[in-house]
Amino acid sequence: MFGRPRYYYRDGSVIHGKNGEPDFMVWAQQLARNQRVCSTKFKWGGKLSTVYLGLDHNIFGEGPPLIFETMLFTDGKEGDNECWRYATEKEAIANHSKLARKFKDGFVEEEEHEEKRADV
Repeated sequence: MFGRPRYYYRDGSVIHGKNGEPDFMVWAQQLARNQRVCSTKFKWGGKLSTVYLGLDHNIFGEGPPLIFETMLFTDGKEGDNECWRYATEKEAIANHSKLARKFKDGFVEEEEHEEKRADV
């Protein structure tokens, strides 16, 4: 991550400082103007939120910058603060829709499989 730019516009282009301003100031102004991408509130009380971050969250620097994030908020229940990150707004919106359908009715308990072994 340290060999590449940190701040990006919503369209994925690199933010450069303007008129001597540091690039983080331009990024902060962008973020203040248009952070929300989409949001879904569920009848069961949870919320799914997708936002523009503008700050590359691809901590290993392999692949494209990850500048959008979807988070699931369940008020302390299963899956609270689970997050998914994306490189493009189109990808973020598409996956938000998939996740909204997945969590529409809350979490479906998966049957637990316990490994059984014979005592020796």
